This record gives sequence, structure tokens and C-alpha cells, in this order.
Amino acid sequence: MAAGNAVRPYDTYPADYASVLDPTLAGAAERLVELAGARPGMRLLDLATGTGAVARIAADKGASVVGVDASRGMLSVARRLSPDLDLRLADARELPFKEGEFEAVTCGLSVTHFGDCDQALREAFRVLREGGRFVASAWGQGVGTPSSAAAMEVVKRYGATESDSGLDEETWFDVEKGSEVLRRAGFADVFARTERFSGSFADVDEALKWASAWPVRAARLARINRSDRDGAMAEAREAVAARDLTWRFVFTFYLGHRPRASR
Repeated sequence: MAAGNAVRPYDTYPADYASVLDPTLAGAAERLVELAGARPGMRLLDLATGTGAVARIAADKGASVVGVDASRGMLSVARRLSPDLDLRLADARELPFKEGEFEAVTCGLSVTHFGDCDQALREAFRVLREGGRFVASAWGQGVGTPSSAAAMEVVKRYGATESDSGLDEETWFDVEKGSEVLRRAGFADVFARTERFSGSFADVDEALKWASAWPVRAARLARINRSDRDGAMAEAREAVAARDLTWRFVFTFYLGHRPRASR
């Protein structure tokens, strides 16, 4: 993600991301790496690497991976989990790499976070080799986590509002709009595909922890008056217990290439 206010929750609340959220996102991360064509010897940049989940999968495929993120907190988790990975602090809008250094650039669930997405994608384009592939994932329409929705409805009544997220999810919900952002950055042969992943939380406690583990949500919860917070979570637990514990995720994968120059 780009530097700025959007990074602060990720610096402050990174701890549960890897242990609570990443397991439910693993299928989409693996698909992202597959679409990038990761293979032995490939030079791959994982943009907004977060806890390093995508970078680890690509490295396991034999790729030579560099992961970058603007959040020191998330990188601290990634480095603890993967001390051998090349992980660097960097703003997506100003990448510290030469033109054409990478054969592929991946970006998992972060195009919605960039303060200036056009600039971030121009940078991703710049560091790709001719013919190189860019692959990003974003939430699609139809995500279903009934237990999470129930929990968030409760905590919103206690003042944990959503007005300050700074995320641009609407653009990427619309496949045509998201694809156009890639084209503006210079990518060719742009296309998008939507895929679904599903599973179930083991119990109410796991579902509630998942609902509150997202850093932006954790930051909202922290703003609830301390004397009210325990009550809010107790009420949220009751709401979750009454709901379906399955989860159904919809991801849109956006792909594009850096065109080869005419000879």
C-alpha cells in the first residue's frame, strides 16, 4: 500500500493478520501466484506484500522474489515468518527499482488501498520487463460472511463507523472500471476473471476474531470507549452465534502485460 494515513492501522494492528486472516485468503493467494506464472528463476515483485503470504508462495515455486510494503508493522510480521525473503519498506508510488527489473508483479488485495492508484500502477508497469505480467486481486461483488456482517453491525452501533477507511473498492467491483485503470497505466491485453472461494469458521470465537482482525476494523474498535468495548464484543458474540459460520469470498483477478516494443 502507499504511504500515508491508510498505513497506520496496518502498522498498529498487524499481529492477527497472518494467523487469523491469511488462512482464509490462502486459496486466492495461490491463484494469484499461479496466474503470474511463477517459476524457478523468475524475478518477481510482490507489491504491498503485507505479511508476505503471496511472496512465500511464489518463492516456494522457485521464483526470485522481492516483497515491498509501506507498513513497517506488516513487514515485521513478514520478516518474522520468512526471514530469508527479500522484504523491503517502499512506497508503491515510488519503487526503488530500475526499469524492467521484474518478469512479473503481483498485488494481492491492495489496489484498493493506494492513495494514487494510477501512479502506483505506472510504477508497476515501469519495473516490468517487456512482455512481463502484472496480476492483481480485488474483492468482487457477492462476498458472503454472515457472521462478520452481524458482528460489524453491532460495533457500528457503538460508534465504530466506517467513514474513514479511505479504500476505493467501488472502482474494482466494476470489472470495466478496474480494467481501464490498468490500461491507463500502459498495460496491454488487460482482462479480468472472477473466482469464488468458500469455507467455514470452526466456531463462534474464530468467526468473531476474523471479523475484528482486519486492521482497519481493529482501529475502529479501538475508538470505542473502553467501558463500552467489552459490552460491544459480548453483544457481537451473541449476534455471531445466531448466524451462519460459512464464508464465501469472491475475488476478481486483473491481468495485464507490458507490451514489447516494436522493432
